Order: sequence, then structure tokens, then C-alpha cells
Amino acid sequence: MRWALHVLANPNHHGVFLRWALGVRKRLGSAFITKLERVSPFLLIGLDTPGEPLLGVGQNISFQQEWESYMALSGDHWQELFNHFKERWTGAFDRRMARHSEWEGWAEMVRPDWWSRWERSQDPWWRDIGMLMQEFWEREFSAVWTQIYSEMQQDVKMRLLSVKDAPATWWKSISPRIRYDCDDGIIRIMIPWNIEMTLSNSIQIEMFPSVFCWPHLWVEQLESRLSITYQSQSIINWASPIATSERLPQLLEIMSEPVRFLILRHLFGTMGTTSSIAHVLRLSPSTVSRHLNLLHANGLVNRIVMGHYVLYQTNRQFFISFVHEMEQFDRPPVPAFLGWDNY
Repeated sequence: MRWALHVLANPNHHGVFLRWALGVRKRLGSAFITKLERVSPFLLIGLDTPGEPLLGVGQNISFQQEWESYMALSGDHWQELFNHFKERWTGAFDRRMARHSEWEGWAEMVRPDWWSRWERSQDPWWRDIGMLMQEFWEREFSAVWTQIYSEMQQDVKMRLLSVKDAPATWWKSISPRIRYDCDDGIIRIMIPWNIEMTLSNSIQIEMFPSVFCWPHLWVEQLESRLSITYQSQSIINWASPIATSERLPQLLEIMSEPVRFLILRHLFGTMGTTSSIAHVLRLSPSTVSRHLNLLHANGLVNRIVMGHYVLYQTNRQFFISFVHEMEQFDRPPVPAFLGWDNY
């Protein structure tokens, strides 16, 4: 849930979630969003901390039970987290995060007065987040959870079934940032703020799939416990580029150029010489000739010699095969709650 709130607080950063976030912000209203944006940096720095209850993931535990567990955590627990992130969030850390992650830098968090303002506050930041989570669950997220829970269940089952695969393959399937060193039997994780984290057998690892995790991998370590949250495979499938032939992007680029598009549209169902095409489209013959040579070289138009005349027409067989290739795209349906079903 905190990942969903993180996306909601920063809707412009999160691609496939954009329509969902904008729709939810409109439904929840400005008062809720103002409170959310006030504590949004803490959503970023405290996501899925090791040992902390994760709201909404227990199969036999209600949200209310998990929420009460969250709110019952001691002030010392939250102070420890606060100090941990305060010490880590240096200027160098902020620059690395902005350079290597999918969000902009949080320049204000490198200033000591930003942290001291929260230390003096009578309303603890973690309690504000807790109240926001309760309201968010009741008004919006409980309905979303019924749709994404099965996706995460499926993801966990898939990981368990593939655990017999080679360790390097298994870890890489979770994220390209995780690498297994076969020679040393060591797991290495590439993360922006540490560059590389090496895990030993003494570290307890907790792993969680998340529909809303963004970027695709988030790693947090406190002492000997490590939390790895990775983006659910279903979201990766929905958001990843569709595999195409190597030639298709080149052809789309050729056809999308405005003048070449005009020439192709003119030649559908007819033929023309360089001069006649230039006259109809009000272009110079040299411009038309240059574009026709490129279209012919890539098979989009045929060149027909009739006596002293050279005629051009669209290559019907090319466009039949092109349309067929476009129809082969098969992207899994995007969940309805993300708001892309009519687009």
C-alpha cells in the first residue's frame, strides 16, 4: 500500500500507473493529496523496511489487524528509522538517486533544517502516514487489492516453481540488478546509493512482489535483515516493449517522416512520376526524388519503367506483410483499475 501511495504522490514519474494515479487523486480530493504530499518523502525513504508489517499482504490477516500492528510500533523503532535515513541522505546520495533511478532528486532532504522540522513536530510523520493509509484503504485501495492480490500470489508461485533453476537465472529473472556469482556463491545487488551490495549467508532476506513497486527493484537493509521488493512480473509484462523484428522500427521511422507519409498516401491506388507527384503535393522534384529513392530502397514502393517514363506505386505485398506483422503484437490485458481499458 505504501508503494501505491508513493506512486500516487508522484504521478508524473510512473508510466503505466499515470492514469490510475490521476484518477485516484481526483476522487480523493485536494485535502487528502495535500496531506499525502506533506509526508511523501517519508514514503520514499521508509518503504518496506525489514521487519515492519506490510499492509495488505497477509492471506489470513485483515487490513485492520495489520494497521493496528503498524500503529503499535514503538517510538524508538521509528526514531531508529528516522536517524538511519537522515544519516544516509547526503548530497552525494541524492545525486546518485536522481541519476540512477526513475524519479527526480529530493534536494530539500539534504538540508539539516528539513529533518529538524520533523523532529520538532508534535505530529509524528509515521502516525500521519498511518492515518493516510487507513483512509486510503477505506476509500480506494481495498477495491484495488482484490484485483492485484491474485497477481502477486501467481508471482510467488512462479518463483517457487522455478527455484530449481540455476541460481544465476533465478535471481536475474527477478531483476537484472541482482547478480549471482557462481564461483563465490555470492549475491550482488546493484543499487544507486551503495553501487553494489554483497550478501552473505548471515543476512536474512525478505522478498516481496509488488504491483506498484517503482523503480522495478527496491532494496533496504537494517543490520542483518534485508528487504527486497521487486516489481511483479505481470506489471513488467504489461509495461515492457513488445518484441518486434529488427527491421520494424526502421520501417516505422521511414514512414513517419511527414513528406514520405504524404507521398505514400498519394500513391495508394494510383501511380505517378516524380514530376506529377511533385506537382500534386506542391513539392520540388528533387525532394520527391530523394524520398522516392529511399522508399524504393526499403521496398515500400515499386518502380515501373514504361518507355521514357519511370512510374512509382506502393508495394501492395509489402503493406500486406507489414499489417500482418503489426497484428501479431500480443500484449497481456492491462488490469481495469489502471484505467487504460478504453485506450
